[in-house]
Amino acid sequence: LIIANKELSLQSEENAHQAADLITANKELAFQNVEKADREAELIIANKELAFQNEEKGKRAAELVIANKKLIIANKELALQSKQNSQRAEELIIANKTQGEYFVNISHELKTPLNVICATAQLFDMYCKNGSLDQKKKSILEYNHSIKQNCYRLSKLINNIVDLSKIAAGFFE
Repeated sequence: LIIANKELSLQSEENAHQAADLITANKELAFQNVEKADREAELIIANKELAFQNEEKGKRAAELVIANKKLIIANKELALQSKQNSQRAEELIIANKTQGEYFVNISHELKTPLNVICATAQLFDMYCKNGSLDQKKKSILEYNHSIKQNCYRLSKLINNIVDLSKIAAGFFE
């Protein structure tokens, strides 16, 4: 019995050591379980953050696709406007050229009769000074003065039109 008691005592001590070891192991396992639970909670939060970020990136990608489509449409509209502006510029160049030619023709058509009128007025002057038209010399001189004055005025206006058309055509500064 003594030997059996000693053995039982040894076994009890051994069991006590093993129980202490198991308690320590249980504490370590409990600590590890708490650590694992904390890490699991952190991973869940990280997964939620990643899911949110992915959702935001998806929304941003959709916004970028829409913005890209808008830019493509705007670029097409700008290209069309540019083409229309080029056509309009060509039309304006032709219109300016036509207008310039029109002014030149008008100037020529107006200047021809003015030259005749001026020449006639000069002849009146000459005849009056020669004494050929003595009878109505005074009134003819007044009319003649009026004719010359208006001829010079019209000639000046026509010269201004000609100068403007030359400036527009780039032939005159």
